[in-house]
Amino acid sequence: MRRRGLQKRAKESLEEAKEAEVKRLKKIDEDIADAEYKFNDDHRDEIEAAQAYASRDPADDEEVEGEPLPIPVMPIFNKNEMMATLLGQNPPVFIPDEPEEEIDNDWVLTPAENEHQINIYLGRD
Repeated sequence: MRRRGLQKRAKESLEEAKEAEVKRLKKIDEDIADAEYKFNDDHRDEIEAAQAYASRDPADDEEVEGEPLPIPVMPIFNKNEMMATLLGQNPPVFIPDEPEEEIDNDWVLTPAENEHQINIYLGRD
C-alpha cells in the first residue's frame, strides 16, 4: 500500500504542478493585457496626436516663426520588457517527471478496494 500510495501522491502532485503552471501563464497574459490597456489609457492624448499627424495632409503644415511644428511621437508599449518583468516576479512552477507505472500484481484487489486501501494509507479515510 505504501508503494501504491506514494505513486498516487506523485501523480496528484504532478497534476497540481501542471495546473499551477497553467494558472501562472494565464495570470501573466492577463497582467500584460491589463498593463497594455493602462499604458494606452495613460498615453491616449499622445497616441491620438500621433495618429492625427499621420493622417494629416502635408500641404496643411504650418510653421511657427519659420520653424516647422514638432512631430508627435507615437508611444509604444514594450510587451517584451513587461513579459520579462512578470516572468521575474512569477518564476516557473517545478513540474516533476511523470511517475513510472509499476507492474503491481502482488496483492490482487478490485479498483474500489485498491482506492480504499490507498486512502487509508494516505490518511484520507
